[in-house]
Amino acid sequence: MTTFIIFTGCSLLYGFECRGGYLDLAIAFTLGGFSMVALGLLIATRSASEEFAGGLLNLITWPMMFLSEVWFSLEGAMPWVKTFSKAFPLTHLIDSVRRIMNDGANLYDVRYQMITLAAMSVVFLSAGSWFFKWQKD
Repeated sequence: MTTFIIFTGCSLLYGFECRGGYLDLAIAFTLGGFSMVALGLLIATRSASEEFAGGLLNLITWPMMFLSEVWFSLEGAMPWVKTFSKAFPLTHLIDSVRRIMNDGANLYDVRYQMITLAAMSVVFLSAGSWFFKWQKD
């Protein structure tokens, strides 16, 4: 919902356009958001406290934002940095959304990013349910 509000507000204020389909964009945002929530659930499953879980999430979130090309390009980065950035769901979300909005891509064109996000979601949810326990050890 937050993404929708920000997107609508920026469209009205700045007048940018989406060259791809809005349904494709919504699906990409939804799958990306689901993957990020699944990652958060994985981290929260074994955390002893809310503060510790928040700290772990921040520890993962900051490198993810730096390496996912949210703020700047990794064009001149070393190859291992680019490879490492592919381990984060935000990288695939940003890549697919940029291609849909800027290049007019459809879901078929960004299918590898969508498959990767879906696979990450399944892995995160599976691992989270595997590690979850009602009581502390």
